[in-house]
This record gives sequence, structure tokens and C-alpha cells, in this order.
Amino acid sequence: MLKFRFFSDLLKLTPDRQRVIPVALTALLIQMSGVVLVLLAANLFHRTFNVTFFPVYVVIALSCVAALIARFLRLDWWWCVIEAVFPWLVWFAATLQLNPQIYLFLFLFLFALCGATLFSRVPYYPSPDRAVEMLAQQLSPERPLSVLDVGSGFGGVLFGLSEKFPRFRYAGIELALFPFLVSWCRAKLRGESNVSIHFGNYEDMDLAAFDVVYAYLSPVVMSGLWEKVQREMLPGTIFISYEFVVHGRKPDFAIQCGYEEIYLYGWKM
Repeated sequence: MLKFRFFSDLLKLTPDRQRVIPVALTALLIQMSGVVLVLLAANLFHRTFNVTFFPVYVVIALSCVAALIARFLRLDWWWCVIEAVFPWLVWFAATLQLNPQIYLFLFLFLFALCGATLFSRVPYYPSPDRAVEMLAQQLSPERPLSVLDVGSGFGGVLFGLSEKFPRFRYAGIELALFPFLVSWCRAKLRGESNVSIHFGNYEDMDLAAFDVVYAYLSPVVMSGLWEKVQREMLPGTIFISYEFVVHGRKPDFAIQCGYEEIYLYGWKM
């Protein structure tokens, strides 16, 4: 049975068995710390010099403080940009004076779509059609195969391959709630009994049950996924990754997808 492990996925273990806070949670803590520091400083200036700050000045200060804290913590540059821009987005949203239920709906929708990134460290980005075409060229129709898509999203890879190889058995594992529900409903509505969609973490899937494991995830998780692949996949099976390599492990093949410098990598077990 698949398990949704909230806290164990939220706080990952490093190789030396130490807990680390996900960068998304770190970014949130930076914003909260920035709000506290800026409000304390504004209150101190008001009490000492009887100076009242306009909201835009508070936003400017919070933007600078959050970006500086992110830089001090050595986050990647794009996180520094996000930290600097986020206060302006909140201020702009507040000026719109929309119904609070709209913000609640948007939050719930975005969390259902992308919230799993907080646990998996893998942003939502679907495999392009060219990746499905190149993947299909690596599969042999001579015998039925079992194919797993790790991070299956809305099921584009699974349904695309199912149309080309209807005799194969397909499974997808997805941690984001909204893409999982959409792909699960698509499988039911299409009546494709050879496609099964699971909700949860790929770490709870038994890779020994599959002939082909495909993944389009993130460089951050490739090492951990590769350890599971080596541990569970059987001889004669194949692990395929779109765009991202396994550091320190040369692929058995690398096929360029389209005109971009993006490859489909494969490792034979």
C-alpha cells in the first residue's frame, strides 16, 4: 500500500542522517522573519523619531531584507529574486480588494497543483510530446512490457504510450493531488484498464515489478532515485530519464530530443 508521509517527506535526511529544511519552507521562514524585523524597526523609528512610514516603504524594506537574508543563507539567485518580488505581489493583491474567497480558492488550487514540490523537491513540469515520441522508439513491441512513469502528472506519457502500445501495462505515481485526480479520472473515462494511476511517493513503489521506469523529475532527487533503481530493478530492465543525468554514472545511451540540447538518457540494468 502506498503511503503519503507528510513529515518524513517534508524533512529530508541528508547522507549523514541529518535533517534538512526544504528550501521552500526556508523561503517562507525568511518572509516571516523579514516581516518581524521590518515591523520592529518601523515601530522603533516611530517611537524614537515620531516617524510614520507609508505602506510602500514597508514593502520596499521587506523586499530588501528578505533578499539579503536569502543571500546570507546562500540560497540560489532565483530564490533571492523570489524573496524580493513576493512582498510586492502581496501588496498588489491587497490593493485589488477582491473577495477573500477568491484568494482561498487560488491557494487551494495552486497547492493541489504544485504543493507537492514542498515534499518532493520536484516542480511540476510535464514531459513534452517529443519526449514521448523518443521514449516510444526505445520500447520494443515484440513482447508486452510493464512501464512506470515516476511523477506522471496529468498522464500525458502514459496515455501517449498506451495509444502506441496498447498491449503494455502502464502505471503512474504522482504526489501532487490535482494532477493525480485528473489523470485518474482520464484513465477511468477512457476505459483503459491497462493504465493505473497511484497517489503517493515513488519511494513506496516496487520497481522490481516494471520492465521500464521513466522519470522526468529534478537533479535534486536523481541520486536517491538511482539508488532505488539499482536496488530494485531486475537485470534486463531499463531506466530512462528525460533531461537529467545521474552524476557519476555514464548512461548507456543519450538521444537528443529535437533541436534543443536536451537528451533522453537510458541505463540498462
